[in-house]
Order: sequence, then structure tokens, then C-alpha cells
Amino acid sequence: MTLAQLLVVQAHDSAIDRLRHQRTTLPEFQALTDCDEERTHLETQRAEVDERRHVLAREQKRHEDEVAIIVDRRDKENERLYSGAITAHKDLQAIQAELTVLAERQEGIEDQVLELMESIEPVDAELADFDAKLADVADRKAKVEQSLADSQAAIDAEIETETAARAEAISSVDDALVTEYERCRADLGGVGIARLNHKTCEGCHLQLAAVDYDRVRKETVNVVVHCPECERILVRD
Repeated sequence: MTLAQLLVVQAHDSAIDRLRHQRTTLPEFQALTDCDEERTHLETQRAEVDERRHVLAREQKRHEDEVAIIVDRRDKENERLYSGAITAHKDLQAIQAELTVLAERQEGIEDQVLELMESIEPVDAELADFDAKLADVADRKAKVEQSLADSQAAIDAEIETETAARAEAISSVDDALVTEYERCRADLGGVGIARLNHKTCEGCHLQLAAVDYDRVRKETVNVVVHCPECERILVRD
């Protein structure tokens, strides 16, 4: 029997289990989640500001189009005024009056355009600030991703070492005993074998009843015995 050697295998298996759990619970995972949540929050806020800018920009464009129409109309009225085709004094006065109205209208709309441009400036500054914050989040996330990759690589190297050591340790254990150990390990949370320390099972940390302990103690060394409390294989001193 090679029960003592199987305890070595169990030690390697427990180490591998801990490392695999550690690999899936690295703090970098939470840091990445935090980065993603922060980015989503910033993107939502930025979208709201960007929509405000679009509203202002559309209004500015509408006024600029109005100015373009007025300019075109003034050009045409000026062309009529100085073309010589209109000679009646009354008609010439009407054109000049129209040009004055158009000029005033153009000036008023251009003032509105300037106001809108001034309103857009701080909004652009807000957007630039959000872009800087998003760039910072992206930079921090990239660093966390690299840290995660490094941490996982280090753990993978440890797992590889433990796996090689396990393979060497288990090579001298009877196949039937390995099968029994693997069954117990699968059923009992990863620990299939434990030492019996005096009357206490180190797997479940419960003390065997006197009658059970006496029965286990009297079994020959070639008999595989199980803890009556947790069913793990027991290694007797």
C-alpha cells in the first residue's frame, strides 16, 4: 500500500486547486469590472453633453442657412438696383428699403449665430474633458490587463510545477487506490484522503467514536479504511 505517498499527491492536488481558484479570483478582475463601469458611466454622461452640442450646432446651422438665403436675396436685390433695368424712383426706393430690412435681419441672425458659437465653446470643453477621462480609463484598463496576464502566467507556471510533481508522486501509487482516491476527492470537495491524528480525522476535524477508532486501529495495514464521519480515506500512523 502507498497511502502515505497518496497524501503527497493530495498535497499537490490541494495546491493546484488553490492556484486555480486564485487564478479566477485575482483582484485584477474586479479592477477591470470597475474600469468598464466607469467607462460606461462616462460614456453615458458624454452622450448627454454631445446631444446638447448637436442641438446647438443644428440651431447654428439653421441660422447660418437663413443668413445664406438673406445674402443671396440681397445680392439679387443689389443687382436689380444697379442693373439700370429699373428706373422708376418709387421702385428704386422700395428695393433700397428691402435691402435695409434684409441687412438688419442678417445682422440679427448673425448675432444669434455668434451667441450659439459662444454657447458651444464650453460644451466642447466638457466633451474634451470627458475624452481625457475616457482615455485615462482606457490607459488604466490596459495596465490592469497586462497585470492580469502577468499574474495568470505566474500562477500557470506554479500549476505546471505542481502538476509535474503530482505526476511523479502518483506514479508509485496503486491504480486501484488512485481510482478510489479520485472518487473520494470528487465527492468530498477536493480532499479524498486525510491523516488520522490520534482519534481525529484531519479531513473533517471530527474525533472518531471509541468504537470506530478501535475498529479502524485493528484493521491490517493493507486494508483501505474510510473516516466514518466524512468517508475520506484515512492514513493511520
